[in-house]
Amino acid sequence: MLELALDAAQAVVRIGLPSGAGSGFMIAADLVMTNNHVIGSKEEAARAEFTFNYQLDRAGRAREPVTVGARPNGAFHTNATLDYSVVQLREPPGFGSPVILRPAPSRRDERVTIIQHPGGHFKKISMQNNFVAYADRQVLQYTTTTLPGSSGAPVFDDAFHVVAIHREGGVLQEPGSGQHYLRNGGTSMIAVLADLKENAPALHARVMT
Repeated sequence: MLELALDAAQAVVRIGLPSGAGSGFMIAADLVMTNNHVIGSKEEAARAEFTFNYQLDRAGRAREPVTVGARPNGAFHTNATLDYSVVQLREPPGFGSPVILRPAPSRRDERVTIIQHPGGHFKKISMQNNFVAYADRQVLQYTTTTLPGSSGAPVFDDAFHVVAIHREGGVLQEPGSGQHYLRNGGTSMIAVLADLKENAPALHARVMT
């Protein structure tokens, strides 16, 4: 699992904006996914900076980051309800392989891992005490530690396939039950990929190849 986590982490990027920071992850060689509330328009994408390798090495030293921008007039798709956006980048560096998106149901008590830039700081892998608390075909709720800046981070299963995109944390209402719990929440890849297939089929084809 550690090897899979390190491979997946290479595809996670820090997103810097005039208003703050977020996280994102590479779903193709030049396509990054993040939240709609991080980047909600082409204009916001044009102002964003996408930084790869913003992390510490095993000796605690900062690695050499690489920052790129969005491709002018590049591909862009967003969905405010599902809270995700896809942005095409200009000349991204080599980062290994894009993550694999898993459009399959998650189950309560399954373990999940989040790779994120909490607070906009160096990359963190959150692997402990992270379990699915609720799942349907659109919403995933789970226990973990996140901060502002974690928005847009990938939520991985044990095979390090992305099952959701992280979007919120705090006291959340569980769908159906009406009960409120201290949890984190994300949008299931089932819903994200269904939206891409219907509304951005060219992007969907690239992501699923």
